[in-house]
Amino acid sequence: MSTKSTLGIAGFGNASKKIKSMKDKDYLDDIELSIIDFDKDQYRNDISDYDLEGLAASIDNVGLIKPIKVEAQPDGRFLIVDGEMRKRAKDLLFKQYEGKKHRTIQCLVHADVSIEGLDKRTSRDIIQISANHFHDPGSVFDVANKLVSLEKSLGSDELKKFLADHNQPNSRVNLSRWRALARVSEQLKSDLKNNDIKDKDTLLTLNRIYEKSPEDYSKLIAQYKNDELPVSIAKATKLKWQELSGKQKVTPNVSDPKDLNEGSLNKASKTAQSSVKSNLDDGFEMKIQASTILARGNALVINTPDNQLITISLPKKLKVKIIKE
Repeated sequence: MSTKSTLGIAGFGNASKKIKSMKDKDYLDDIELSIIDFDKDQYRNDISDYDLEGLAASIDNVGLIKPIKVEAQPDGRFLIVDGEMRKRAKDLLFKQYEGKKHRTIQCLVHADVSIEGLDKRTSRDIIQISANHFHDPGSVFDVANKLVSLEKSLGSDELKKFLADHNQPNSRVNLSRWRALARVSEQLKSDLKNNDIKDKDTLLTLNRIYEKSPEDYSKLIAQYKNDELPVSIAKATKLKWQELSGKQKVTPNVSDPKDLNEGSLNKASKTAQSSVKSNLDDGFEMKIQASTILARGNALVINTPDNQLITISLPKKLKVKIIKE
């Protein structure tokens, strides 16, 4: 992508100054909910993981801790800059009380959010993502889409400065991850709307699994949502991708994940040393009755039907193929 800013090379640098100066020019006011509009073009589209009822109850009990930010419009209405969910919570309370309470919300009002050298939309995007991104970001996919959009408008160098100003990784690799996240499948976005997986590498690997084997992807997501994975989603995703890409010599076969987890592998267990003196290329067959078999480096961790853990150490050159009968 181009590193030349099309809207002013000082764009992101001026953003911090603008956000700070807004505090001096703002004024507080209680404004009726009915004349405050949501920013339909803001970067955050997925709000499925928000506890709106919980936020409303908190506001009802202890009040609004932090006012929302709005921009005055020429027609006398106000457009939200920051605080959409607080506004939605107040709307919910207003409806619950049938209009008898919570008619207004405290706002920080300012006349113009434009940042020098940038257009109005880009200015709003920067202010909103600065306010939300690293504290209450919403969907990681929404963040990715907006960062990529800002990069196209201002250039890679300016975006890297912006991330650095917010103490966020700003290497080329990190920017590449954001770009890749903006291109993931709609299926992945739909399956992970609640935003409980935030690790970028895990999300990108899940997307690779989906593209290579939708069936394996669906099984993995189902196990994750049903809390049936014997290891973390990051580890399970990595193992599955190694299997699909042909990099893994031994494929874990887990049929009863409740009986085995990563922590228990380090506890007391019976260890059987396997010594193979014959030519490894000739191969040999070994039948094992097990509830689960997991690969851990050069070892097989076996959970027997009577719930005993057995670890079998294997020679490094030995290739193992597990066949379920």
